[in-house]
Amino acid sequence: MAKARKFTDEQLHQMVAAYVAGEKVDNIREQFGVGGGTLQRAINASGVPLRSYDNKRLRMIEFFKANPYAKSREVAALFRTSAPYVWRIRRETGLRKCDHVALLGAPTPHQSGLKSLST
Repeated sequence: MAKARKFTDEQLHQMVAAYVAGEKVDNIREQFGVGGGTLQRAINASGVPLRSYDNKRLRMIEFFKANPYAKSREVAALFRTSAPYVWRIRRETGLRKCDHVALLGAPTPHQSGLKSLST
């Protein structure tokens, strides 16, 4: 059986600070040599709410609504996720760049009298 490792208050604070800053859990675990349970107990003890998949997804959807022309790669970097995940969320929610034209009040090609290019 492994001997329990004691962390200083400073180390615990650094772990929680990295988590709050958005660092990936796997990176924090590797940096401090801790398991997932140890990290979660440190976070719970500090009173910091746990991040969740749904929370990130909801924040991303709200961001898309406010910034319809944001580039997917930039959104991925902002939310520290992959571009394919951002594309999937956009596709699933119907919040693609082209879908926002009508929402923003700009005329669609049909409304402005433009003819289709495939005549």
